[in-house]
Amino acid sequence: MQRNQDIPWLRLGAESVAIVVSILLAFSLNAWWENRLERELESQQLTRLQVELVTNIELMDEFRFADSSINTGLRVIEMMEDAQASETVDIMITAASLFNLTRASTLEIETSVFDGLVRSGSLDVIRDQQIVSALAAWERTVRNYADLAVVSRATTETLLLPALHRRANTSFALTRVIPRSPDDDREGETEVSLSVDNEIMGLIAQKTAILRTAARALTDMREAAEAAIEAIDAAEQ
Repeated sequence: MQRNQDIPWLRLGAESVAIVVSILLAFSLNAWWENRLERELESQQLTRLQVELVTNIELMDEFRFADSSINTGLRVIEMMEDAQASETVDIMITAASLFNLTRASTLEIETSVFDGLVRSGSLDVIRDQQIVSALAAWERTVRNYADLAVVSRATTETLLLPALHRRANTSFALTRVIPRSPDDDREGETEVSLSVDNEIMGLIAQKTAILRTAARALTDMREAAEAAIEAIDAAEQ
């Protein structure tokens, strides 16, 4: 009986409580540290994404070549319709216009940061659901525009250009007086003869329609980028 009374229950209880508290405190500190690291990582990723989005908006604002291609295609169709030709008609256009007509003018969007975060799973650290939704919308618009760019290139390179090259005078014009760039005024103002028939006009109309759809998709993409930037700004305030 005396032996049981000699056991220091109070001291053992205090030590047990101290051990439990220490363990819980260690877990709490570890969780706090991991959460802090995640928040720092989140802040870094959002900053990188914001820089990429701003860069893309600047690229989109500078990109105007698709408008030139659309306007050229519409002018060629209008000239063909004005000529009321049922077979073939030779029209005169500038070398710059021919250059616009035979280029698949689309913009390469920069998504290396976003794609890298998706592949690494780092996007999972973003807590704000508005940012997540805005980035998902941005990704959808980028994919839509990229799909249209592929169709535009295929229409131009596999359909329109071969059809133009089957016409000897057009082939000669394409290889002789295409300007070095759309802004080359000296060569771009040179007029060349372009043979247009129903096949060519149909292909030009097809490409023009694709580019007009791509232009609208580019607008959607810019708005999605702005929305994502605004969501990031709002979360950081």
